[in-house]
Amino acid sequence: MTDKNKQAAQLKSVVKKADKELLGVVREHEHPATSVFHVGAFDISPRHLAFWVVFETDAERDRFLADKAAPDAMRSTLAELGYPKAMSGTRSSRPSSTKP
Repeated sequence: MTDKNKQAAQLKSVVKKADKELLGVVREHEHPATSVFHVGAFDISPRHLAFWVVFETDAERDRFLADKAAPDAMRSTLAELGYPKAMSGTRSSRPSSTKP
């Protein structure tokens, strides 16, 4: 197995654990998320990973986005799990509501 393949396997393992761990982190910060999942081509580069936190309402999402501690805790958890620091900042998305 090449070094690149070893790194990809290690990152896949970390991301699989993170999917489970991050939901708990979000909830510990008193945000009622329904799920957390990842998207991206982190096997190409660690910076190509994003986690989506899903809420039932826009108000819950907005409260989470206003909380600076929860995303910091998520980044710390990723680091503790062994994910390399890929980017210095985060982006948050506020999708338009599909509700009338």
